[in-house]
Amino acid sequence: MSTDDEDRLLQQLGEPECHRLLRTARIGRLAFTEGALPDVVPVAFTVDGDALVIPARGNSRVVGAVRGSVVALAVDSYDVDTGTGWGVTAVGPSRVLAGSGGAAAGTCSIVVRIGLLRGWRLSLPVVRLGGRNGLPAGCDR
Repeated sequence: MSTDDEDRLLQQLGEPECHRLLRTARIGRLAFTEGALPDVVPVAFTVDGDALVIPARGNSRVVGAVRGSVVALAVDSYDVDTGTGWGVTAVGPSRVLAGSGGAAAGTCSIVVRIGLLRGWRLSLPVVRLGGRNGLPAGCDR
């Protein structure tokens, strides 16, 4: 990042933009509690309407911990060279559904209904030129 990072503009995003950005990501960080302690794990996911669908193994510790709990999923994209990026966090109740192969196949899905959706974007400031028609002062074109 450059020494001018304090010039970055932080913008809070509305729900439509958060949904759009959420659909561009395939990997996120699932936050939950296990034994009253916080935990965060990387997960693959897809967006299905107002829900997040996370494939899982039925015997995973994550499935046991999130079943019926409120969880959060965070995704982001950040460019270290420009100091710009965005982040979205979805929060909601989770449930576990058996996979299409049934419980014997050992697969299931963690489904998180999106109840709260928040996001931010960090961008470069807009440079305004001082001349006519957006050209630098002294330019006639």
